[in-house]
Amino acid sequence: MSAISSPRRKPGSRPEFSNKVTGFRLQPCRNDGQLELGDWLGLLEFVGFAIETNEPITERTLIRIEELYKSYDGAMVLSDINLHIPTGGIFVVLGESGVGKSVLLRQIIGLEKPDSGRVYINQEEITNLREKDLRRVRDKIGLLFQESALFDFMTVGENIVLPLYEHNRLPEADFHARALKKMAEVHLEAGKINKYPNELSGGMKKRAALARTLSMEPQIILYDEPTAGLDPGKTNSICKLIKSLQSDQGTTSVVVTHDLEAALKIADFVAFLHKGRVVFQGTADEFQQADTEIIQKFIKGEN
Repeated sequence: MSAISSPRRKPGSRPEFSNKVTGFRLQPCRNDGQLELGDWLGLLEFVGFAIETNEPITERTLIRIEELYKSYDGAMVLSDINLHIPTGGIFVVLGESGVGKSVLLRQIIGLEKPDSGRVYINQEEITNLREKDLRRVRDKIGLLFQESALFDFMTVGENIVLPLYEHNRLPEADFHARALKKMAEVHLEAGKINKYPNELSGGMKKRAALARTLSMEPQIILYDEPTAGLDPGKTNSICKLIKSLQSDQGTTSVVVTHDLEAALKIADFVAFLHKGRVVFQGTADEFQQADTEIIQKFIKGEN
């Protein structure tokens, strides 16, 4: 079986996936403000580069955000955000499109600094950490991008093992087995390992991207609109997968979405974001019973 080659391949070539990766460089692309379209280096940092760690997370509150404000060009996007995200379970940040949900994810992983306020991961404030210290914190985190963000010049297998190669955390001889293991965990058939992203359906791309996120076995998984662009059947499958992964692996999952039906299928806890402010935080049952007019309009689809 041949080795994984440089991404500078000849058109139409189909090298077989195996247990070796060679070096390559990526050029930066323009950042248009969408999390999934960030520059290549930021993408490489967050496609699931969560390194295995021996530091246990034992405190009930794992992620804490206090009095956070974020604006762009004078326009306030997040205002006085206060959130306590507990260890374990699935925490959903719900709200209409454009209310700042993806911006909030950027603050949690330190891709951007807030105008003011504080973010804590496992009781450590990360707001003003240097980059090398941020990387240590990010070692616990995996991120699933909204548009999956698979590299189209790599096969499914190559995409999945990319974090392993970049961080040199596993012998290259074990890459193939790890890729197959993670594909099995997300119910993606082994025969897709040599396929390219453009040969996959939307649901398969989500699963391949999630397998990559899981490859370094993170303690925290952040999902940015995981059901966006999927039909109802594939949406239901992804929801079941998110719940089963959380149950089987004990990870803490943070999901941002505007999809109310999906949110209620998976959420243990809900924070509702409206015009850049958190107007509700509680259990999924409490959210459905909330008598706040804004929430009831959202539930009824009247917004």
